[in-house]
Amino acid sequence: MGQVVEKKYGQLKVRVVGSPKPKRWIVLCHGYGAPGTDLVPLADELMRTNPRLRKDTLFMFPEAPLTLNMGMPGMDSRAWWHIDIGRFERAIQSGDLRSLTNNEPPGLAKARGLLQETLHEAATDLGLPMKELILGGFSQGAMLTTDLALRMEEGPKRLCILSGTLINAKGWEALAKKKKPMDVFQSHGKDDPILPFQVSIWLRDMLVEKKHDVYFSEFKGGHGIPASVLKEMGAFIP
Repeated sequence: MGQVVEKKYGQLKVRVVGSPKPKRWIVLCHGYGAPGTDLVPLADELMRTNPRLRKDTLFMFPEAPLTLNMGMPGMDSRAWWHIDIGRFERAIQSGDLRSLTNNEPPGLAKARGLLQETLHEAATDLGLPMKELILGGFSQGAMLTTDLALRMEEGPKRLCILSGTLINAKGWEALAKKKKPMDVFQSHGKDDPILPFQVSIWLRDMLVEKKHDVYFSEFKGGHGIPASVLKEMGAFIP
């Protein structure tokens, strides 16, 4: 992997790595409780699975704005918005998974605005169009980028939902119906104890019903991004 450079676009810190003369850009947002550097190694993994990305692709990894008091001392745990973890646990224990899809989380709109500002400033600085943007994320970052992608007037070229889930179902359905059909890569572990697999199926089915082209990669395992998913994702990127 090349040198990772820290920049600030809008109000967010961003790690940037890749081609000095890019034709496309890949922006990936980390999940809840992770540091801003969490997904940076994916650049090297994706370039290994798809060597062409080394020549013409720039990777960007925005850092979530909120700092959490969790984890080991000195660990940088961050979030795009605060999550009521107990609500997820209660829904899973009771089997009432539909309750997890009903509302737009408080703080999502603010996070979406910050990420949107970051993308626009980066696009201007780098001279890269939104139509060449591959946008995605993991877990909470996948929720955020799905929400933003459905609202974008132009782009993204591809959307990558890694262990994401369906939230704000009615709002997303309305947005997905209006949105120009997107190519979507979606992955999820069948034994995910945090964001249930069944809810990812509801998200996939909603997108397909609204005429979006979804490549769905399910894997044996929990809440993560296995090598098999990275291989498929690398092939999915044009």
